[in-house]
Amino acid sequence: MVGFGARTLDPKGVPKYVNSPSTPLFDKSHILFGLDMAKEAIRSQDIAIIVEGYFDVIQAHQAGFRNVVASMGTALTEAQLRKLARYTKRFALALDPDVAGSEATLRAIQTAGEALEKELEPVINPRGMLRFEERLKAEFLVITLPPGKDPDALIRESPETWQRAVSEASPMLEFYLKALTRRFDLASPRGKVEAVRAVAPLLRELRSEVERDHYIHKLARLVRVDEVAIRREVASVRRPRKRSPAPAQASAPAGGGLGLEEYTLGLLLRHPRLLPTIAERMSSMEMEPLNDRDFAEPANREIFSRWQHHLTVDGGDAGGFAESLEQPLRDRVHEILNKLDRAPEPPVEKLVGQTLHCVLRLREQNLRRFLQELRFLQEDAAERGERDGASYYADLVRGYARQLAELHRHLAQVARELTGLHPSSGGVDGGTTL
Repeated sequence: MVGFGARTLDPKGVPKYVNSPSTPLFDKSHILFGLDMAKEAIRSQDIAIIVEGYFDVIQAHQAGFRNVVASMGTALTEAQLRKLARYTKRFALALDPDVAGSEATLRAIQTAGEALEKELEPVINPRGMLRFEERLKAEFLVITLPPGKDPDALIRESPETWQRAVSEASPMLEFYLKALTRRFDLASPRGKVEAVRAVAPLLRELRSEVERDHYIHKLARLVRVDEVAIRREVASVRRPRKRSPAPAQASAPAGGGLGLEEYTLGLLLRHPRLLPTIAERMSSMEMEPLNDRDFAEPANREIFSRWQHHLTVDGGDAGGFAESLEQPLRDRVHEILNKLDRAPEPPVEKLVGQTLHCVLRLREQNLRRFLQELRFLQEDAAERGERDGASYYADLVRGYARQLAELHRHLAQVARELTGLHPSSGGVDGGTTL
């Protein structure tokens, strides 16, 4: 006996639990309720079931489920996990099935990654280099409870249902992926980034490459992001991201803080004669001219569409064009042009080539996004048993994959031109068209 705990009988009573004051013997963050009676069952069954309340534990033990302990109504702590780890390396969380319970489960999973023992595992990368990575020496499961039922109520009502819920406990990553839709706005780019970054450390902990591939694929489908980008994010966990700078001629300069879309848009705004020249080059490649669909950001898409119309009606005055826009778009145009002024200006003889390279990269990104969406639709149709639909999407995937391969050929050619400069006639602003 180290202290006392009580639960209010009033359903609306606050606080719900009242405990003895903290003492050298009684510290809620270090104690697991019921562990003295559960430790032998935990060791023999090689799994600890963690619940929230005293009555959850009491009811479980009375029904014969002896490997159950509680975190005493507080978030699961590192000290509690280390104490449990003396008896098992397998843990199942059965917290209340409401939003607060879900958040507590997520926090417990994160705490586990920090608290529990890890081991170094040799990994050979694609280049044949050997490195050692840390892997968590523990398995976490999540017990999904019926809506409105805590373990106490469920066990009193149906011990068999509780037993089935325990036997069907899902891996923590399955639960985590489902929880992403509640935690993040997966329709927005920022939400996608936050979701992937939240899961990446858990993916990195997985010991099996097959299991990791499985969850990366599921995450890619959930957030609608290319698997390659997720793998890069997972690989970057716990070590600085090293990026090899590409040749200056083959990519947009990073100066001024502009992304690829904004840099390309800035060049087209600053040099009005570029757009028709780029359209001619793309036509010679048997490609559709640059259009607003090549821009992922809605504001950039709208600015480009308006600029196209402005060029055909009012000529090429970017300042006058900006003043014709609504305030948010006008501010964005001014911001892009100001940042472009701080970025390195391409030599005039390379202006068309560099802009064309940027435009082709925009098209490549657009094609990759579209291909990924088609693959997701193909897989969804296959899972639903819609053979005709899956076949239809498979044909589209093959067609767009051929377009992407052809685009890569043109990108390589333009990069070679930028490096080797093969001038031809027809300049922009007095320069040479590449």
